[in-house]
Amino acid sequence: MANVHQLHAHIIKTGLIYDQFIVGKLIEVTVFSKSGDLGYAHRILTKISEPNTFSFNTLIRAYARASSLERATQLYTQLLCTGLPLVNNYTYTFLLSGCSGPFGLDLGLLIHGHVFKCGAFAEDLCINNALIAMYAVFGYLVHARKVFNRMPQRDLVSWNALLSGYARSSRPKEALRAFREMQREREMPNRVTVTTMLSVCAQLGALELGKWLHVYVNRERIPVDLPLNNALVDMYAKCGCLEGVELVFIEMAHRGQAPDVYTWSSALWGLASLGRGAEALSMFREMRMKGVTPNEATLLAMLSACSHSGLVREGQRLFYAMKEEYGIEPSTEHYGCMVDMLGRAGFLSLAMDVIKSMPIEPTAQVWGALLGACGKHKNIELGELAMGNLKKLEPLNGGYYVILSNVYASHGMWDKVENLRREMRKLGIRKTPGCSSIEVNGFVHEFACEEYVHSKKERDS
Repeated sequence: MANVHQLHAHIIKTGLIYDQFIVGKLIEVTVFSKSGDLGYAHRILTKISEPNTFSFNTLIRAYARASSLERATQLYTQLLCTGLPLVNNYTYTFLLSGCSGPFGLDLGLLIHGHVFKCGAFAEDLCINNALIAMYAVFGYLVHARKVFNRMPQRDLVSWNALLSGYARSSRPKEALRAFREMQREREMPNRVTVTTMLSVCAQLGALELGKWLHVYVNRERIPVDLPLNNALVDMYAKCGCLEGVELVFIEMAHRGQAPDVYTWSSALWGLASLGRGAEALSMFREMRMKGVTPNEATLLAMLSACSHSGLVREGQRLFYAMKEEYGIEPSTEHYGCMVDMLGRAGFLSLAMDVIKSMPIEPTAQVWGALLGACGKHKNIELGELAMGNLKKLEPLNGGYYVILSNVYASHGMWDKVENLRREMRKLGIRKTPGCSSIEVNGFVHEFACEEYVHSKKERDS
């Protein structure tokens, strides 16, 4: 930063301070230097009698990147009050890029209104892309889609902003439809597109599309970085394709890329979901031998693997080693996994002891794990205790009522079954019907009991 101050002093001494371009570059060097002294840059701007757009925009962008939205807005207001044509498309783009946090949406809506009011920038590609990204951050996907549909021209950034918005908001089917639309318009995916769509495939279990994206990456020689590798591992793991997980690890070794903790964690989650606990333990040991330290997600995956495989002792060792060996404080998710593991194995009293030992208030996940175990082992006493707590935490979750009702029914306690059903009717609770899905020719079809909305469904005459 000392060099920047020396440069500033030299500029003033030689009289170059009046050159607007040099002043703008000085501000740019100041805000994007290693120290990033925004206050000093702002003071430089205030010394200029007639600052130009470049100077303002540079500082606005810096404030936006630093999440100092209030200061960025003040500069924008100052620009509007000058009466000079200083605002350009970069001003709006930089401001929109910083629209996050509690008041980001309000500013984004205000900027959107200004853009349409002035008319000059309503069709600007960069501004519209920034609007899509801003709305996507806040989950306003309907607004994002409206901006997208009204754009006179789109580029790959437009598509990626829309797709990532759908993916982050857990709306994978809409993301898949938009991706098909993108393909019809012959817009070629890049690394960002592929990474986003792999997360969509993971959410949907769309293995065939995920495999196609993997082939596309290799065929088009798209540079594969660690996030893309992690997305591939996550997709294959969540789709239950361990051969694909192994293939990604082999490809990484050929490229000289080392898997990080997120890569290992995704692979371990895949083994856990398939109930292959012994293999998960073997992979965990391999990860440790390679010098990778597990994080919270890794240990949660391992506890889940032990739970689904009945490896109680191994799970207990991992749980009690979390704090002492890895320096990780167990979260409610880890406690929930422990309760689930002990409960599945029939150790209901030990599961209850874990809940009593929790230094934090048990969540619905923890009590739900206990209730599920009570449902499996037909334990009325602990089942009622868990249900009493769940009614306070998630009073409208119909699944809990069904589990306890089945426990009562297994003991022939039909009066209590009827009382539960009456209570559900009174509260307007209905159990969400289960559904299954299948992928055919790259399209994912979902089916629920007594559903008639699918186009191929044969209706009774």
